[in-house]
Amino acid sequence: LFLITLPPEFGYRYIYGSPEWIYAQDMLHMTNTELPHGEQESIRQLRDFVGLPEGSHWISDRYPLVHRAPEPVSNDKPDIVIIIIESLRGENMPWVSNKNIFSLPFLERLAKRAVVFPYFISNGFPSTEGFMAINYSSWPHRRLRIAADFQQSEFDSLAARLGSMGYKTVHLDDKPDFDEEEFWVSRHYQKMITYTDRKIFPSERNMVNDIIDYIRDADSKPVHKPFFLYLKTSNPHLPYEIPDDSKNKHYSVGSPRDNYPLSLEYVDKELGRLFSYLDQRQRKDNTVIIVSGDHANYLDESLATGLPINDTVWTSALFVAPARYIGVPRRETVPASQVDIMPTVLAIVGDNRPTASLGRNLFSPGKRQPRALAVRPGGIRIDMPGQAMLIDHRRTQSPWVFEFGNSSPEDYEQVFPPSEDLLDIVNTWSYLIEQNRVWNPDFLDKK
Repeated sequence: LFLITLPPEFGYRYIYGSPEWIYAQDMLHMTNTELPHGEQESIRQLRDFVGLPEGSHWISDRYPLVHRAPEPVSNDKPDIVIIIIESLRGENMPWVSNKNIFSLPFLERLAKRAVVFPYFISNGFPSTEGFMAINYSSWPHRRLRIAADFQQSEFDSLAARLGSMGYKTVHLDDKPDFDEEEFWVSRHYQKMITYTDRKIFPSERNMVNDIIDYIRDADSKPVHKPFFLYLKTSNPHLPYEIPDDSKNKHYSVGSPRDNYPLSLEYVDKELGRLFSYLDQRQRKDNTVIIVSGDHANYLDESLATGLPINDTVWTSALFVAPARYIGVPRRETVPASQVDIMPTVLAIVGDNRPTASLGRNLFSPGKRQPRALAVRPGGIRIDMPGQAMLIDHRRTQSPWVFEFGNSSPEDYEQVFPPSEDLLDIVNTWSYLIEQNRVWNPDFLDKK
C-alpha cells in the first residue's frame, strides 16, 4: 500500500503508477477502456480519422476498421526484403539532412535510388511496438503492450497474408524481445532464424550471411517461390557497443554518444554486402527493399521521457523497387509511419482482400491529408505536413506544436484535431483491441 502511494505523491515520469498498483488494476479488470461518447459515435470518430483509400468501403460493424481494399494495380509477386535497423535515429541520417550526420556509404548509395521518406516515424517505442506496427499495421494500445497482453486478440498480419499468396515468409532477429514478440513471429511466419538461443554471435555479419545463403538456395530451385524476408538488426542497441566478429563480442569506445556512429557504421558495412548480392541476382528488377528503424533512441539517457518525441520515434525510411511499383527515386516529405508499410506492400503484390490496416499505400495519391500518429504511455503525437503536435497526458489542454519536416503546409488545410478527440480516437482503438474486434482471419476468404 505504501508503494502504491509513492508515484503520484512525488511526481512520477509518465507512468501510471507502481507495478503493484497496475497489476492489481489488471487483476480486478479496472483498466478496461471506456467510451464516454458511446460505441457508435466513438467508432464513427475513429473511422473518420483513419479514412479510406479511394474506391474502398467499410464492410463490418462487428470489426469496424475492416475495409475493402481498392482494385490491385499489379498481379506480380516480387521478392520482398524488409530491413529494420535497431535504434535508427532519423535526425542523424545523411538522406535526411546535412547536419549532425554520420558516414554510411552503403545506405547512402541505396538512398540515391530510393524513394526517401525523411520524416517517417515509428508508431511507438520500444521494439515490439515497432514490430506490431510494421507487421500488423496497428498503433500501440493506450497503455498496455499488445504483444504481451493481447495474445488472444486477432490482428491483420502481413506475413500471414503473404504466406497465403504463396510467399515463403522468414523472420531473422537476434532474439525476439522479452515481451513476447516471439509468440507473434512463430504464429505468422513460416520460418524463424534466431541467434542468441543457438549460441551464435548476433552480429549483422552472421545475419547477412544467413540471408545470402537463404536467397542463394531459393534462387537455385527450378521454380522460384517468392520470399518475404524480415530482418531486424541487433545493433546499434544501447549502450551502442560495436560488434567484434573476431572475438564474438562487443566493445566500447566511450559513452553511448561515442559508440553509436561506430556501431551504425558496422551495420552499414554488413548491409552493403547484402545490397551488393541482391543487385547481382537475375530477379534484381523484381525485388522490393524497405529499410527503416524499429524506433529511434537516446544518445543521452538523462533525457528519457514517456512522450513520443523525436528521440524516440523519428527514424526515416527508404523504399527501393522497380518504377512500376513506386515511381522514380525522389524525396517524399509528407508524414508517414510504420503502419503504412503493410498497405504499401499489399498494393505492390496486388492483394485487395479486406484489410484492417490503419495506414495508407504511400504510393497512391489519396484524398485524405497525409498524417502519422505515435502513441506512448506519456502521450500522443500527430504529424501533419511541416508540423507535429505533442499531447502530454498530464496536460491535455496544452499541446505542444512544433516544426517537423519541410513539406508545404499550404498544400493542405493545416488544422490539428482537438487534443481530446485524439485521445478518444486512441481510446476507441484500445477498446477494440480489448474486445478482440480488430480482425478476423475469415475475412481473407472473402472475395
